[in-house]
Amino acid sequence: MKRLGDLEMLPSVREAHDDIAGRVRDKLTGFLASAAEDFAHAAQALEARRLAMVEEHRAARRHLQTLHEQRDVSEMRRRAERFRKGFLGLWDRVTGQHGKLRGQNEAETAACAARDAEEKQALIDRQLRERRSLQHEIRQERRQHMREMTWLNRQISEAERGNDRKAETPDAERTRRRQRIRGPSA
Repeated sequence: MKRLGDLEMLPSVREAHDDIAGRVRDKLTGFLASAAEDFAHAAQALEARRLAMVEEHRAARRHLQTLHEQRDVSEMRRRAERFRKGFLGLWDRVTGQHGKLRGQNEAETAACAARDAEEKQALIDRQLRERRSLQHEIRQERRQHMREMTWLNRQISEAERGNDRKAETPDAERTRRRQRIRGPSA
């Protein structure tokens, strides 16, 4: 009895239980704030990655467009140089050589346009894959945050009700709920 001190000064069981429940609730509320802060930092980092990716993708598209424009100009110049001028050009028109060259140039122009369209589509497809991958990470982070917040809020609620059940992990809680729904296994 000496170690406990005066019995009149000791709190009642109910008071001790309420005190412990209050401490647990306060600690869980602190965890809740910490989880929210962690999520804010993670979300901020993911948003920075997303913005960097957007800028990188825009720069890549601008670069590809510039490359296509420069290549178009040089290819058009090369195709135009095939036509002879002056008397020889007139001779090519008479013999039909000019028409053949024009047909060849038109076919090459179409092939170059198709090549450029394929390159652009390949860039778009690659960028979409990168964006989807990052978006998947963002969704996973949000889901994880929601699971943590739900679990912590549930634990706080149980502490407020004075439930003396030990804090369960989300998996143990899910198992307990399933057993309650299904009944004891045979």
